[in-house]
Amino acid sequence: MMSPQKDLDENNNSDSASDAAGDSAPVAIRMSGIGKVYRVFNNPTDRFKQLLLGGKRDDGKRKFYHEKRALGGIDLEVRRGETLGIIGRNGSGKSTLLRILAGVLQPSEGTVQVHGRIAPLLALGAGFNQDFTGRENVMINASVLGLTHQEALANFDSIAAFADIGAALESPVKTYSSGMFARLAFAVAICVEPDVLIVDEILSVGDDAFARKCFARMEAIKDRGATILFVSHSVTAIRELCRRAILLEDGRKIDDGDPRDVITHYHRVLYAGTTREPGRDTTTAPANTSAAATTAQIAPRVIEDPLGWFDPSLTATEQTDRAGAGVRIEDPRIEGSDGVRRNRLRVDMHYTIRFEVVFDRAADSVMYGYTLRTAKGVVVAGFAHPSRADATHVAADSRVSVQFPIDMRLTPGNYFLSVTVRSLAEEAFLHRLGDVAAIVVESWSSRTYHGYAAIHRSEPQVAFGAIAQEARVTSNTMRDHANREKENDVAR
Repeated sequence: MMSPQKDLDENNNSDSASDAAGDSAPVAIRMSGIGKVYRVFNNPTDRFKQLLLGGKRDDGKRKFYHEKRALGGIDLEVRRGETLGIIGRNGSGKSTLLRILAGVLQPSEGTVQVHGRIAPLLALGAGFNQDFTGRENVMINASVLGLTHQEALANFDSIAAFADIGAALESPVKTYSSGMFARLAFAVAICVEPDVLIVDEILSVGDDAFARKCFARMEAIKDRGATILFVSHSVTAIRELCRRAILLEDGRKIDDGDPRDVITHYHRVLYAGTTREPGRDTTTAPANTSAAATTAQIAPRVIEDPLGWFDPSLTATEQTDRAGAGVRIEDPRIEGSDGVRRNRLRVDMHYTIRFEVVFDRAADSVMYGYTLRTAKGVVVAGFAHPSRADATHVAADSRVSVQFPIDMRLTPGNYFLSVTVRSLAEEAFLHRLGDVAAIVVESWSSRTYHGYAAIHRSEPQVAFGAIAQEARVTSNTMRDHANREKENDVAR
């Protein structure tokens, strides 16, 4: 990725709250020498024997169990405002570590200090009473997370709106799907405005639109200065959301640092020396996007149109507006090569990302940019213009039209557009509109796509019979030669 693009990407933005989490920030979490050992009994009788007879001999040899160490010697310090990703293979101790941090488990050794209100999302439905309704469970879980009854009532409408499970809120949670559990649990956890948010794979359920909604909210919590601990098997999500990562293996912390370096180490551990990353199957599903007011002509739904069309029902529900003083972005949109606005696009076609920027004041070293993200926040494309060396001065009372011509090389799926204008001189965004529009990329054909990029340039060529034909020719030639030899022998 080119350095100008990094500058425009908020995950690399040095003026964000998460970047402020340095040596000078107060410590939010401190773990010293943390270990967790489980007693494993072969059968219930051994457990009873241990209760009656165990521990009565000074030599300590009377044990009816064997020990399994889940964690050992973990030292960890996380400062306020940091977003820490925790990765590792299954059984490496990730969930155990988070449960100790949340106070659900007691460590066998070591000490834990956590400063501030914790909101743990450790398991779907954890703490939910299966026979109570969603509404009743919201009130109970809100009180467990530290809200008073009045605070829970005041926040109930926002919780219900974020969960967006409709009339199911009045039904017993035992009738909920895993996705509905996730929606409700996440909505309750974020309503308490936690100082420490702990997330353990809960976002792996649910549709793309809700996943993007959750990631957008976590980004807002991160920008507010909260500490986030995030466990996921999605290394792309770790790379994009986190500024720091740790790698666990067999209950030990074996790496701690930049997510890119830690993920590389993780792949070496995971694939035993290979560097191949697992592929991702891509399917097209419904998505949401914004239909901001525009002066551009809107393409009606014409299925045969090779450039796609504009779907007004496609709305982005979790836009972020990081506004600066005196500079604003207007009318971001994607147009086809005919200048008509579209949000359902076709693979291999040409489009232009357009927006206008109004400067009520002067600004120096100005750059413009865009990013396209997946529902989980993975940046799959982006660009910044001009280069750092050519960043321009813009006078007050100016209006700038920005155009980024693109070839649609993304595989079919749902993506979200963000646009930015930044001043290198001020080291800040002048204005940023995050997830301002969502697009659906579709394909004319029934091809099967994998990954994020559609890099094929033409129809694949498959030749049949070439080897078989060559074999037949060779066989016939040898047979003819043998016949001629026989005829010569007879003649002689």
